[in-house]
Amino acid sequence: MLWKSNMDKALVTIFIPVYNAEKYVHAAIKSILEQSFADFELLIINDGSTDNSLKIIESFDDSRIRVISNEVNIGIGRARALAVEEAKGKYLALLDADDIAYPDRIQKQVDFMELNPSIAASSGFADVIDENSVRTNTTIKVPVGRNLPSLLLFEYVFVNPASIYVLDAVRKAGSYNDQLCEDYDLLVRISRNHKIANIAVPLIQYRVHKDGISKKNLSQMYEQAALILEKQLHFLKIYPNRKEFELYRSLMVGQKLIDSATLEEYMNILLTLLKHNDELGTYEKTQFKSVISQKWQDLIKHFQPKNGFFLLFKSPLFSAKDTSFKTFRKQFKNLFK
Repeated sequence: MLWKSNMDKALVTIFIPVYNAEKYVHAAIKSILEQSFADFELLIINDGSTDNSLKIIESFDDSRIRVISNEVNIGIGRARALAVEEAKGKYLALLDADDIAYPDRIQKQVDFMELNPSIAASSGFADVIDENSVRTNTTIKVPVGRNLPSLLLFEYVFVNPASIYVLDAVRKAGSYNDQLCEDYDLLVRISRNHKIANIAVPLIQYRVHKDGISKKNLSQMYEQAALILEKQLHFLKIYPNRKEFELYRSLMVGQKLIDSATLEEYMNILLTLLKHNDELGTYEKTQFKSVISQKWQDLIKHFQPKNGFFLLFKSPLFSAKDTSFKTFRKQFKNLFK
């Protein structure tokens, strides 16, 4: 079933994937229709829902809404890829069916993207709400600055449902794949040829509830993220053995350092990263050095070696401009313990 809106063209396609989201989808759609920015189409893919999601979607009467309803569930990766095929806008903005966009979210993002035409993708902060739409005391803050492509080696740097893309850049990068962490994989590919950025303001309310990501899915996502890491290492011409790869993997956000590993082993893999990037220029060198230097500081803090002060500052991994006075003072005090 396909509904087509009366709009032939809009500056922004806002995409909401829906699968059994009857509890929350009304609020998500309403938050888009009430945006201060009006030049958009709302593309909704009802991905084989078996609850009342489609009826709720159909209850809205707005010419900006376009609905594609799949008879069976094809999964989030394929649904996102379908949205990329169907989108008409210059920009593609995302929102999940259980989240809520702030009224000026799209206006802020369009203003930012139009002022920065070299940027192909951006995101922002998200305020966390519970299943009853009550604000918690948590705001998800993504990193802001020029180091984002280098940080992608170790973490996904966007809040996905708060992201916006130049649609043409998404298509040229190959769109979404049909795997978990499809958003992470796409962003890595886009960042190889385009700038990416974040703005330091909350754009959405991100819902955390019992029907969200399960522990099983989280484990699978970490496994998929590890495959994305492996691809990035290969892009740097690094082909680690199994033990070395586990060291790299343990440096990713959300993972734990390996208890049996030594500081020297971690230092060696960071030096390998730095050496290969210096030779290949895969990532902007100053930005990459900044990210590696921060990882080195984190490792020193974790292992707390007695000679940490000298290790920190004499290593090729050290970057003075990326070292805080607090870190300097702490490692200096450790000399006298």
